[in-house]
Amino acid sequence: MARLTGTDFRAARPSPLLIALARLLNRILLPRHTTLDVRPTDLALLRGLPPGCLIAPNHAHYADPMVTFELARRAGRRVIYMATREAFDRWRGVTGWFLQRLGVFSVNRGGANVEAQQFARAVVLAGDYDLLMFPEGAIYLLNDRVMPLKPGVARLALEAADECIRQGRPRRMLIVPVAIKYRFTGDIAATLEASAARLEANLVGQPRSGPLYPRIVALGTELLARAERAYGLMPAPGEELFERVRRLRRSLLERLEQKHFGRIREGFDFDRARKIIIRIQGRLLGAGSAGDYYGPPVAPPDDPLAADLEAASLCARSVSFHEDYLLPDSTPERMAETLIKLEREVLGREVRAPIGKRRAVVRIEPPLDVGEFMARETAGASHEDTIEAIVIRLHEVLQGALDGIALEIAGRAGGAGR
Repeated sequence: MARLTGTDFRAARPSPLLIALARLLNRILLPRHTTLDVRPTDLALLRGLPPGCLIAPNHAHYADPMVTFELARRAGRRVIYMATREAFDRWRGVTGWFLQRLGVFSVNRGGANVEAQQFARAVVLAGDYDLLMFPEGAIYLLNDRVMPLKPGVARLALEAADECIRQGRPRRMLIVPVAIKYRFTGDIAATLEASAARLEANLVGQPRSGPLYPRIVALGTELLARAERAYGLMPAPGEELFERVRRLRRSLLERLEQKHFGRIREGFDFDRARKIIIRIQGRLLGAGSAGDYYGPPVAPPDDPLAADLEAASLCARSVSFHEDYLLPDSTPERMAETLIKLEREVLGREVRAPIGKRRAVVRIEPPLDVGEFMARETAGASHEDTIEAIVIRLHEVLQGALDGIALEIAGRAGGAGR
């Protein structure tokens, strides 16, 4: 069995010297594949905010940490970052040592996080550093769409604001929405064609010809049909592709939840799948319910739990294949994201590096003042209702900013064509 990551909490231990050196290195490495596009007015907005903000970007790609690291440098912000626990164990723990000195602390996604929560609250209460959290909680490779947000940012902001009031030093608690959208700067048609041909050769024996969109759909349909057969499901007559995906995922989730929890749970499908994965991993480690475990989804092939672990992982991955995202007139970015996810399914590997030079368009929206939401509780709203209101508003702002960037890009293209 492959070595699983630990669960012990890793606190951020920022070193100004190492942060300065890392920022210099990032300035050299990032432009090799991604150019940062941020307006001076947006930087001025961020520079003008008091320290101790919660910065909340959407999570579009694996390059987001490098992009936000450079954004913090340009805005002159001191930032503490949250990252998944398994990242700290790479290179025999050397990566974790550096991450801590760069201002990063660990979180067990989906598991128990008492120490992480306490640390994050202390950072916000101290007000010396901003705290950057990706509220989507995962990378779905959906560059144009914000997926459901976790309540952690809203809950933390409310708790910190309440604590400041109790301590007799009330201050504005601000959540700063940051929208990131990537656009390729050159023609990547040949790269997309090569990716599709590689997948076709692996999946159906030989590359196909013709327009790319129907070939991508055919690849996805073939993968889905194989999964349906493997799990004993048959599509209903006339059932649309994404209806089949949802039905397969929900069927597997319900089977697994009944088996490992004794009941069917509610919630966002990705979160349901993650909880199942955590439960199974804990049993593999002999840790009972494993409420405090998070690590890579691996199991010995001959272990009876291996099939359940793969089914749960399939459910989690399938959430990123979102309905109406890939259309006949889709952008190169959407084509690329879909092919990257198909490559993960067919070849079992993550394509983390950008497949072409890109521009990262970053837009910073006016901050959400948590105090304005706290007034809802004075008027009789529950604490959970207030958290939900913040989450909904943050999602609206982030998605609106992404839509605005798309219109901005379309306007530039239209102007260039005239």
